Amino acid sequence: MITMRRYALGLWAVLALAPEGDGAGAPPPAGTGGQPQGDGGAGGGAAFVPPDFLPEHLRGKDAVETLGKLAPEWKTQRDSLAQRWTPPPEKPDGYEFAPAPELKQFFAEDAGKDPVVGVLRGVAHKIGMSADKFAPFVNEAVGELQKAGLIGKDQGAPDYDAEMKALVPEDKRSAPEAEQKAAAKARHDNAQTFADTLLARKDIDEGMREEFGLLLESANGVRLVEMMITHMTGEKGFVFGGQGGGGSGYTMADYNRDSADPRYNSNSPKYDPAFRQETDNKSKHLWK
Repeated sequence: MITMRRYALGLWAVLALAPEGDGAGAPPPAGTGGQPQGDGGAGGGAAFVPPDFLPEHLRGKDAVETLGKLAPEWKTQRDSLAQRWTPPPEKPDGYEFAPAPELKQFFAEDAGKDPVVGVLRGVAHKIGMSADKFAPFVNEAVGELQKAGLIGKDQGAPDYDAEMKALVPEDKRSAPEAEQKAAAKARHDNAQTFADTLLARKDIDEGMREEFGLLLESANGVRLVEMMITHMTGEKGFVFGGQGGGGSGYTMADYNRDSADPRYNSNSPKYDPAFRQETDNKSKHLWK
């Protein structure tokens, strides 16, 4: 398949290489002896040669025919790209959700008002997820958790020690108990920092923050938050709060403070574009 860049180059090349007068030609001027000069068709230009990178099915006998073949292909490519890069809805409420029939047990009767779905809407909007991908993502994530046996059993109030033990990474299962507990706590704390970061950035409100707290009471909830982090950063196991950036010194704590400043919030009367740009520049390494 030919790329958009090649279509653009092809259109340019056809126009640039088309000989002057290709097609109808110009009215011939009168010559001596009453004989017209010129043939009224070729226009005196060189024969049209299509660019060699164009596939055969897009080549015509002249510039006009070649352009006629390129134009619809260009539109098809353009429309395809537009559909592929669908922007997110204007607000988190723009995400519609209905659970798959086999997953209804994991959501409130009115799934659209389920607090967990509300949290996921806020995160999806933050990372720029398109509306059409939201429901498939949530259903896929919950479905995978069910297949793995991580959800689906009503065990009442979470047992803290049991939940923390369930968070011990596979590569730490044979380590000393103290090391196992430290690794589990690190996972829980990282998920907690993620929630705090979203609150500091005003991506979620206090009510949503409380729902995050409920998620973090169980190992399954922490795993779900980790899936959000992976989807947001594109990196599995991403750790919030480190300095990164080769020791730049600007930490996640600094970012949480600055992003909570009224000057960072575009909806605040004290909004300062320069301050926000400076904060974003200083924190870039935290998101790599």
